[in-house]
Amino acid sequence: MPHDFMKDLLPGVFGSAGALFWLGGGWKRLMGMFALGIVFAHYLGTWLAEWAGVSVAATGLVVGFFSMAIADRIFHAIERLDFLALLDKFIDTFLGFWGGRKK
Repeated sequence: MPHDFMKDLLPGVFGSAGALFWLGGGWKRLMGMFALGIVFAHYLGTWLAEWAGVSVAATGLVVGFFSMAIADRIFHAIERLDFLALLDKFIDTFLGFWGGRKK
């Protein structure tokens, strides 16, 4: 049983490890992204392979590789997002009776 589980995880491990070459950040961030890539590859890759009727191993490898790249871009976008400007825009658009925060 543990052997089968490790066999299922292996494509995600290799896909996530390959993606580490293109990701930036410290070692803690990279190890976190590596672990998340394995989890995504195992759960999302298995579901996607069953849905599409393709190889679970190949799908796990691809999902492990690209899920980390997608998550990295999402985190970068969140870091660059100006929440106060977004809040001002929301207030001005939907709650026009209040002028927003003072600049």
